[in-house]
Amino acid sequence: MPTAADLHALALVEQGAILMLPGEEPLNFLVGHWQPVDARRSFWFAAGGTDQSAAHLLEHDERRIPHLHAVEFYREGRLVGYLTTIAESELPNEAELRAQFAAWQGERARMQEFINEQLALLAEGN
Repeated sequence: MPTAADLHALALVEQGAILMLPGEEPLNFLVGHWQPVDARRSFWFAAGGTDQSAAHLLEHDERRIPHLHAVEFYREGRLVGYLTTIAESELPNEAELRAQFAAWQGERARMQEFINEQLALLAEGN
């Protein structure tokens, strides 16, 4: 059963969200599809993606809603992902990201079967 954080993440992605992955070189992705797999994994597909390189699993053991516009994902007490709205991400190319997300909305239905296949492959593989 989805948690409040799962439902919040789904709602964020539906309006256009950025997944920020911390690290030595932090990465930011425009998320086109989000789906909880189980209590410790969430599947996401990059908006605009057309092949399996856009499909990912985010592994976590804790999810938090720090405020209305974000969900934080932790593994062993360390932040592994921060999902937030395009506006709250404060990325310099907000208008471009909104345009990319709007374009993705038109492509998503065409890609849904492929996204579901990638979800099944990744979920079974772990």
